[in-house]
Amino acid sequence: SVSAPAARTQAWPPAWVDAGHMFRILPPLLCLLATSLAAAGEFRALSLPGSQLGALSADGRAAAGGVIGAASGGFRWQEGEAPRLLERAVSVRAMSASGRHVAGSSLDAQQREVATWWDVDGAIHPLGGLPGAEASAGLLSAAWGINDEPQVVGVGANGSDTVAVRWT
Repeated sequence: SVSAPAARTQAWPPAWVDAGHMFRILPPLLCLLATSLAAAGEFRALSLPGSQLGALSADGRAAAGGVIGAASGGFRWQEGEAPRLLERAVSVRAMSASGRHVAGSSLDAQQREVATWWDVDGAIHPLGGLPGAEASAGLLSAAWGINDEPQVVGVGANGSDTVAVRWT
């Protein structure tokens, strides 16, 4: 007859571990882990239904993003304040390192999507498109990045194609 091998049991902790040392260092390690998790930050939900953050300032105290649903468009948020919708925003894709400037796109008077930036006060600055360009599928231009100058980078319609653009 064939019998199953005897189950091998292993004592814990294994013989090569100094149990006294392990139990002396375990509480400080757990405290360190708990402190690290607390220092990593906390979760904060914004009071704006349908909001999606897409850009963050260098210090993490300002952010911007888009809103989907009934209140579509874009918004900016600063620590300690409620989110603010941005005038005529279609999308928001970028924020400067300081958090002062936000970039994305808005609709112009002809309902074309155009590259736009907003300052810290929420004032809108549409940038338009390339000279003589026609909108392609409703897009004349869109901003994808912004710095603190503010200089804006993005794309502009050029016939049936798009090209990289930098606005200064």
